[in-house]
Amino acid sequence: MNIHISKEEHEFLLEYKNTEFVFGSYLYGTNAKNSDKDILITYNIPDGWETWMLPFPNVHQFQYKDIENNIDYIWISNEQFFKNQASGESTINSDIILFADFLEESSKLNMCRTYNVMKAYLGFAKRDLKQWKEGHHKLQHANRGLITVYKLYADQIPTKDDIKSSYDIPYNIYTKDIIEKEIKRMRDLINKDFEEDKIKLFPQIFVKDPLLQKLLNSNNIKEFKY
Repeated sequence: MNIHISKEEHEFLLEYKNTEFVFGSYLYGTNAKNSDKDILITYNIPDGWETWMLPFPNVHQFQYKDIENNIDYIWISNEQFFKNQASGESTINSDIILFADFLEESSKLNMCRTYNVMKAYLGFAKRDLKQWKEGHHKLQHANRGLITVYKLYADQIPTKDDIKSSYDIPYNIYTKDIIEKEIKRMRDLINKDFEEDKIKLFPQIFVKDPLLQKLLNSNNIKEFKY
């Protein structure tokens, strides 16, 4: 869920702007003439917010719709960007890591080939599939998520060309049935691999500090999950 904000609130956050990323169709290169532009902006936490932001999840992002310029803005703090990405809360953040010039190639698989992220892509694909009667674009979105998981599961980084090619196939009731079966098959595969400890819940981060390393390793210890 995004928290809708006013133009004045959007302008306030601009004072704390850190990095700006284009996402959605303009990132993949699949945008049409009338497509709206999606922009995610990370911001530094304003003075006085730390006391209330740090103890709570605050997973929801701010959203401002610039109707005049056909731009949709998403605002998220620097810290929450990575938390939401690692938890699978937002596949937008994973898309930025995978398809934008943000991280080095060597880091992309480690950040995104996790149980949380692949399960999130399949979850959003399943949601879009349920809404397929709203238009073929819903099937395209579902297939896009599925293709992303295909590549990640195969230890490969998905490319923009992978996404573009998925838009070229015909979408109908038969395509819908195939995508549905493939989503289930991939969910079964990653669930099995997770149980066998072949896939981790979170990225594996390595640091020089041995005590901090123990703390980071604990994120992937299943006994800590309830």
